[in-house]
Amino acid sequence: MYLSIECSQTQFTANIISPKTGEITHQKVIDFDESMPHRNTKDGLIQGDNVGEYFVDPQMWVEALDLVMDQLASEPDINLAEVTAITGTAVHSIVYLKREFYDQLEALNPALPLNEQLRPHYFNRISPFLDKDSSAILNADTIKQQFNSPEGIRSITGIPLTSTTGAAHIHRLATHSDGSWNDVTHIHVTSSFLTSILTGKSSPIDETDTSQLCLYNIHNRCWDGALLDCVAPHLSEKLPLVTESPGVVIGKISDYFCHKYGFSPQAVCLSWLSVGAAYALGNGIVNHGDASFVLRDHYKYTISTKTIPEEIPSLAKVTIHPIHGYLAHMSLENGAQSFKQTIKRLGIEVEEINSQLEDMPNSTKLPTLPFVEPEKALHIEPSSQLSTTLLSFVTGQFLHFKLYSYWLQQEPHQILIAGEVASLKSIRQICANIFQVPVIHINDHNATSRGHAIIMDLENEVSRREIKEKYILELALSTTQPEPYMASVYRNQLNHYHHLLYDHINGKTEQFRI
Repeated sequence: MYLSIECSQTQFTANIISPKTGEITHQKVIDFDESMPHRNTKDGLIQGDNVGEYFVDPQMWVEALDLVMDQLASEPDINLAEVTAITGTAVHSIVYLKREFYDQLEALNPALPLNEQLRPHYFNRISPFLDKDSSAILNADTIKQQFNSPEGIRSITGIPLTSTTGAAHIHRLATHSDGSWNDVTHIHVTSSFLTSILTGKSSPIDETDTSQLCLYNIHNRCWDGALLDCVAPHLSEKLPLVTESPGVVIGKISDYFCHKYGFSPQAVCLSWLSVGAAYALGNGIVNHGDASFVLRDHYKYTISTKTIPEEIPSLAKVTIHPIHGYLAHMSLENGAQSFKQTIKRLGIEVEEINSQLEDMPNSTKLPTLPFVEPEKALHIEPSSQLSTTLLSFVTGQFLHFKLYSYWLQQEPHQILIAGEVASLKSIRQICANIFQVPVIHINDHNATSRGHAIIMDLENEVSRREIKEKYILELALSTTQPEPYMASVYRNQLNHYHHLLYDHINGKTEQFRI
């Protein structure tokens, strides 16, 4: 059996997965708000006193780990001694620890809860919830001012250094901790913190999960010394080691879990992938050129690339693929909600949507800009919707991705598409025609745990051909082929969209280089 763990913002999930089929046979879920009211969380978080401050007490995750293991062990038809491999994913956050934390890990008593034994050994019990906590904005600016080439940080790390990345929050602690920075001996992200507890020793961080800190050089594949020097003194001594994917065994499960819950001492723990990497892998992004669209509130485009693009524009980021190469990501904030607002504003009935989108585009039916709401990340103001039709709006959404995909230097070979809006056949046809590749409609339910299972299979030397047959081939609900005669139509429409966008941003072309 495989054990897959997912620590999300709102809950802690453990899945038992069959190695033969890759299917989840048992699932246990701890909802933080409901199961732990004493933690006083809302949507799994605590709001701080400062503007934009959101954090978690890491003891909540430790308590959830004990609880979910107890639930698994109490299930009569689950024998945890049969678990051979464990991996997972976790939310982006930072945990600051004292040296004694790892001394205590090596001497855990299975008769006592984890939290009772570990409580004294945190530097503090405030873990900033990255991606949402924007309270370190001044620290991010300070780091960029100190760095020789502030604009070059994205080219080094693959992502922009912002107030919601780990570098800014580490700088904040190091410069506001009243001289006690030296008491911090270990800094972990949530994933390496939890795997440290599982293995009973300081755990490395998986390469795919380094992007949240914005300190990792994706070219040299190591922590970037120049960035570390700008963030905090002696930082390299406090960060975890980094393991290269896929599926690196970081140790066997500790005696605590063997004696308390019945795990075999031979069960191995693998480094935990980033959420994005596991999700992409579980959705079938395996080979170079595999791409996906996820059409929810924000539309997200991800593609596997062999090399790092020469330039990373402001709306994009590059992270490390869990098997080989890199993942390039782009997003559009004006996604499903803007799509629905357009339908409502135009008074279109549900049964009319497909027929409106199946209308043939031509020189008189041109795309329009899809910015019903501001694109906050790009500082793009809303665009006029007076002449917008549903077809022109949807065409504009996909042309926006097509336009900015030129920086990738990697054409998609196929696109896997998921999300509520992807259920519309007409949407899939527009996407196929604009990108001129097959569009495969998939259900991305359990994609993250599927990514975990694939990584554990690779560790067990299952061939990639077997993995493809076991997981990927069954993802397809339907396949939409491109219509070759539409290629020239959309080339012209793309040129029109480019001019529209250029005019809309009032000549501010530097931040929108193609």
